[in-house]
Amino acid sequence: MNKYSFSRVAVNAIIIKKGKVLMGIRKGKGIQGAETWAFPCGQVEIWETLTSALKREVFEETGLRILKPKFVGTTEDFFKKEKRHFVSFFYLIRDFSGKLENKEKDRCYGWTWVSRKKLPKPLFQTVKNLIKTRFKI
Repeated sequence: MNKYSFSRVAVNAIIIKKGKVLMGIRKGKGIQGAETWAFPCGQVEIWETLTSALKREVFEETGLRILKPKFVGTTEDFFKKEKRHFVSFFYLIRDFSGKLENKEKDRCYGWTWVSRKKLPKPLFQTVKNLIKTRFKI
């Protein structure tokens, strides 16, 4: 039997503002990638489209309402410690509204705009895998 019970689908928002990208440090017990820098992201729920999941996750985490997400890539991510497998979809967002806030304080230390040319470390596995595809953030 496969050590991964089933695959999950995730969406990731690469939100750009004035040449910087929005990232936060993940936190929480049992969360994969705790203490790493990530984009706003989350799992797609049953009967939910990728873009509706993306909009929901971004709002739930940051308070921002995104407009015109552009699909830019996919990664396949294995989290061995948690025995989880994700197929992750990435979207570039340059158009959004709302006030940035940390709405899930139990899952994220806070959001900050970081240089696209010098991303903070350590990076969440999905972000590292996206960079390996030669996508330029």
